[in-house]
Amino acid sequence: PWVTSYLHRMRSRSLPLPDETVVVEPGVTRLEVDEGGALSFSAAPLEIREYRVGLIDGPVLIGDTPREGGSTTRGEPALNPKGVTPRMTALAREVMCTGSAADRARRLELHLTQNYNYTLDFRGRTADNPIESFLFEYKSGQCEYFASSMVLMLRSQGIPARLVTGFLGGEYNPFEGYFIVRESNAHAWVEAWID
Repeated sequence: PWVTSYLHRMRSRSLPLPDETVVVEPGVTRLEVDEGGALSFSAAPLEIREYRVGLIDGPVLIGDTPREGGSTTRGEPALNPKGVTPRMTALAREVMCTGSAADRARRLELHLTQNYNYTLDFRGRTADNPIESFLFEYKSGQCEYFASSMVLMLRSQGIPARLVTGFLGGEYNPFEGYFIVRESNAHAWVEAWID
């Protein structure tokens, strides 16, 4: 099936697409693809863009997968320890314990969802390391804090991971048969390489 999308002017070059996308007809001369498989315009659109998207029944993953050593074929550091602190490593080790990578990642996800709160109120917060402050001081934040924390702690335990951002959900208009995806649908989550 084909879907027609209308992208309103925004401060991003990203081209939002469903995971099932196999063909894009955006009417632009050039699209860029990053290591994760995300498509973007060469410059931020200044007007409404219309593009058609061809879909198949299952997700299409065009991003690189990590190789031994934790980097992708394009050199993305899915195990880059930058940002990981000794306190994060110790917490990850304590929470994740032993077992398969999938079991350890699930325990870490459960720990974050059960022991931390979602908030958009950041008044009065100052920190040299916002992720460490999220984990050990405030214990509340929005999706980027949860996802960034999980990425860093997975990496600290040798599990390749990266932050993924995009849009989740949307509002369906049943009368005209389309979805509206707003800036408020923006979301961040974790992609981890587990067998």
